[in-house]
Amino acid sequence: MTRRTNEKSDLRIFIGVSEISGFYTNLQKGFREIGVDSDFVCLAGHPFQYGTGKRSRFVIGWLEALGQRMTSTPRQHRVRRLAWTLAWVLLREVTRGPVFVWALCRYDVFIFRSIGNLLWFLDLPIMKLLGKRVIYVFHGSDARPYYLNGAYHLDGPPPNMHKCILITRIQKTFMSIINKYADVIICAPSVSHFQQRPIVSSLALGLPFEAPTSGDAGGRQDGRLRIVHAPSRLQAKGTPKIRAAVNAAIAAGHDIDYIEIVGQPNAVVLKELQRCDFVIDELYSDSPMPSLVAEAAYFGKPSIICGYYADKIHEDVPAEAVPPSCYVNPDSFDEIFQRMLSDVDYRTRQGERGRAFLTDYWSPAKVAARYKRVIDDDIPTDWMYDPMHLRYVHGFGFTEHKLRDFLRKYNARGGRRALHLEDKPELEQAVMTLAQEPLEENNDETDPC
Repeated sequence: MTRRTNEKSDLRIFIGVSEISGFYTNLQKGFREIGVDSDFVCLAGHPFQYGTGKRSRFVIGWLEALGQRMTSTPRQHRVRRLAWTLAWVLLREVTRGPVFVWALCRYDVFIFRSIGNLLWFLDLPIMKLLGKRVIYVFHGSDARPYYLNGAYHLDGPPPNMHKCILITRIQKTFMSIINKYADVIICAPSVSHFQQRPIVSSLALGLPFEAPTSGDAGGRQDGRLRIVHAPSRLQAKGTPKIRAAVNAAIAAGHDIDYIEIVGQPNAVVLKELQRCDFVIDELYSDSPMPSLVAEAAYFGKPSIICGYYADKIHEDVPAEAVPPSCYVNPDSFDEIFQRMLSDVDYRTRQGERGRAFLTDYWSPAKVAARYKRVIDDDIPTDWMYDPMHLRYVHGFGFTEHKLRDFLRKYNARGGRRALHLEDKPELEQAVMTLAQEPLEENNDETDPC
């Protein structure tokens, strides 16, 4: 158990203005454990109740309540959801000025998620002028160039290149504003293409992880190997190839229960994670331990996760900060899959390493303590990363063949300028090389199911 420090910081920290997977709720818990005064203000609401139950007062409370109504109303109830959305937007825009003044008078440090702000980004120069410390935290898709994000382009209708170019331009504009005024930017090196100055690696700081709750801690007793895969987007996650590998293993004589979970509540996923032998998360990730892998690790279950960034992560991230998941190049998937099938000791060791990492390095208090060092401008050199050194161009969710095909079409419509990498000529040329090289024969797996 983490002990609360006796010395209480005089700083008051604002955290906002939206949530993602409980990250900011857990960060606030960590700050409180180490004696730092902080408030998480979630103006946009979130579909799941991550918070402590404490509701802010007056206008902030109204905004939080409306935001919660807006995001928790099922999408099929369109009229009701639209009504709550319009009410939230109207109140949000009308009260931006008063909320900003209230926050400015109350807090010393501001930690914003993604492109969050309080006054249409006009708040940033004012806070800089008044000596407030402003920190921006990015989580993946909010920073990754739109044209390198297969999640948006593969599972659905063919992408509109004009739309892709426009969204990328807007994305780069927001990044430029934030890079100009923020004191610190926290971001994963693998998605730092649009960052224009040295950043603090989000992996070096860690993700504040709170243990998931579930009533069933029992495992399987029938001797069959149980594999879980829970894709949110089938193509981007590599589900067709995963299905093919599992079917081939069954045909080769392995006694396997393959559990594929799609569109189910998190409680269902947690129950299956506790019952499984290992997880296959995804094949084309630029992150070594996303939320599903972390949840599995908490239960001592190892995960296979693949991505082209696996070959570069140790160049960009301190060794002790790299999560001990089975993170390998997609070309090594078959090899690691066969080892997981046959080597019980290996599965056990990997599961134990993952759980130890979560409960130690990613505990809310230890992550908050690292954030406190960032706030105090006491940042170790090995936490920093210069995006000018970035050479990773494979993004997320793409096989290399599909990425080349997409970039070829994107380049034909927008050209080199549409990449918005003019400040990083070597990285720009690496993307252009992918876009211009002739396409080889497509060897991507087709869905056998």
